[in-house]
Amino acid sequence: MFERDTLVHLFAGGSGGTIGAILTCPLEVVKTRLQSSSVSLFVSEVQHSSVHGAKSKRVTPGPLRCLKLILEKEGPRSLFKGLGPNLVGVAPSRYVGQNLSVIVS
Repeated sequence: MFERDTLVHLFAGGSGGTIGAILTCPLEVVKTRLQSSSVSLFVSEVQHSSVHGAKSKRVTPGPLRCLKLILEKEGPRSLFKGLGPNLVGVAPSRYVGQNLSVIVS
């Protein structure tokens, strides 16, 4: 009976962790890009009080703008960069977590 429970926990934890990793991977990519890059957009801002016309201003893109830029420049597959190594570690880590909670209970 213990072996059957172990396999059920391995499968359930691995499946849940895999689905969670796949669903959150695009968010992780956007988060990492926002944290690590110093990309700024130059936006033209019209000044009403000045006769000189437009003035450039540096703006850091938000998460939705960053997502749009990634999709436009790199394509949808780029949102899943780094997913492979993440999936390799999902099943064992979820399995161990599940087993520890069973052993402690």
